Amino acid sequence: MKQEKNFTDSAGGTQPAESRQISENIILCRDGSYRWIYEFPMLRNPVILLTVLKVLLLPLLILFCFLLSLHLLDGEAPVPSPGEAKVFLLLTVFFLLLGLLAYFVLAALKRFRYCVLFEMNELGISHTELPRSFRAAQRVAVLTVAAGLATGHLGTVGTGLLAAAKQSSSSEFSKLRSIRVLRHFNTIKLNMALERNQVYTAPEDFDFVLGFIEKHLPQRCRKS
Repeated sequence: MKQEKNFTDSAGGTQPAESRQISENIILCRDGSYRWIYEFPMLRNPVILLTVLKVLLLPLLILFCFLLSLHLLDGEAPVPSPGEAKVFLLLTVFFLLLGLLAYFVLAALKRFRYCVLFEMNELGISHTELPRSFRAAQRVAVLTVAAGLATGHLGTVGTGLLAAAKQSSSSEFSKLRSIRVLRHFNTIKLNMALERNQVYTAPEDFDFVLGFIEKHLPQRCRKS
């Protein structure tokens, strides 16, 4: 039986000497990070749309609560008048339509596909949105280049795609306040004090990724 070679990183952890396939989608790279690319059609998965609508409607909800508090301060029942209720109803419909339109425009700009590279290790998870020029056939090239950037061994194929990546953010496990598991949408929401990120996986990889995250959560972190 062939014994797998390992090396020790600068932090004292043991890491594989060579990259290896954990599943059809996830690769454990030489730097000890798990990497995978997830892509989904934006018109079929409502997770991002719900996030957009929440951002748009939250200020309206705060304003509505403020109005009710004014009624209480005036010694009145915390119930909006018919005129106020009509205004807030119209505003709600307006913001819902605005959110749907904005999301459709955003999806069209991305060619109705959302594609992101995830890199997960003992410290946290980074999220890098890949450009709309990404194709499924380039998946291995991008993962290889991402691993090369981390280890200092760069290849040439896929470098341009990573350079064109539009957005990148990270979620440190030690800073997480809560996580929310949406298994039906293959999504794990990571909530920090001032930042929120979402992790997407294939259905067959969901338990592995969730288990890794749960293993590294601080004690104060809540799960729902």
